[in-house]
Amino acid sequence: RSQSEIDNKVGEYTFEGIVVPEIDYVSDSKMIAIGTGKILVFDGKQKPEVSREIIVEQEILSCFHNDTYIGIVYDNVEEEKYCHIKIMDFYGRTIAENDISIIYDEIEFLANDEICVRSDSECEIFTKHSIKKFSYTFDKELYKILSDDNGENYTFIFKDTIEEVRLK
Repeated sequence: RSQSEIDNKVGEYTFEGIVVPEIDYVSDSKMIAIGTGKILVFDGKQKPEVSREIIVEQEILSCFHNDTYIGIVYDNVEEEKYCHIKIMDFYGRTIAENDISIIYDEIEFLANDEICVRSDSECEIFTKHSIKKFSYTFDKELYKILSDDNGENYTFIFKDTIEEVRLK
């Protein structure tokens, strides 16, 4: 990402024993690398350096993030639930954990840092404090959910309609 370096290459790292299938910039000075067994957090604009290694005990099914939090989805074999979500900050501290019971197509953070789990017909919304705020099965195809920053107003985008909803 640096025009001042030859071929724009700012660093090269070798990590023994892990595969890193996903690397994302979460801001202009922070990058995360999701690997088998760990998450690496890089800081720095011109030459990013590893600032933290977060050890991950279980196999990751999927991962999502915003510029504040990292969400990891694990298989939940002990419970009757489909899977387990763990939300961490970039220091590796656990912020929230939730079990979800729907087979999801998408898990993402909304604009208000709430966690939205959805399929094409089901949706669950959790606060960043592990409270299930909303759960519903729709009779029409759901494409996307948007929120405002205060966590009250939501926009549900369906195949043929858009609905604005206020949740408390």
